[in-house]
Amino acid sequence: MAQASDQGAGAAAERLQARNGRRARRGIVERPHETKATEARHMSNEQLNYSRVWRGLAEARFQEVEALEQSGKRNWKGTTEHQAVRLALGDYKLACFAEKLRAEQSAPWFAPDASDALRLYLLEKHHWPLSCVRGLEHQDFLFALHSELRDLRLTDEQSVPVRQWVDHLAVRGEFEPHLHPAA
Repeated sequence: MAQASDQGAGAAAERLQARNGRRARRGIVERPHETKATEARHMSNEQLNYSRVWRGLAEARFQEVEALEQSGKRNWKGTTEHQAVRLALGDYKLACFAEKLRAEQSAPWFAPDASDALRLYLLEKHHWPLSCVRGLEHQDFLFALHSELRDLRLTDEQSVPVRQWVDHLAVRGEFEPHLHPAA
């Protein structure tokens, strides 16, 4: 009996490691001490720290784009920073959209994380089977929710960190349709 329990625990640990490996490849690193805080935030009405989220996404995309450029795989117009913030905008809009859905879908028996909120949205919108949405990852969400993200205009609070980051860039005009009008 104890051996079966150990095997079950081992399988669960392997699944967790695989999940964390996929999350790390997507730039999401979840540390054990942050898990409780994340769960507590999901159970409350606490807002995302939009500045921190934007900065993390923009910096991660900058590193990714810089690595592509150094490897000779450049396939964009403009500077590395321009491309990085373009890509980060999609990631950021996805995070903001997921946060909105998460807040709307929360119930006493269900406190979804961002990915679960996106999966539930796709289940309800497209009536896809659960087996189809279970394996979706970051790039899949960007693709499946392209129309929603393209048409999403960020709130004033969500727009502030993006506007501060791109205000000095030559491509700032590309971002205006996605941001709340400046006051």
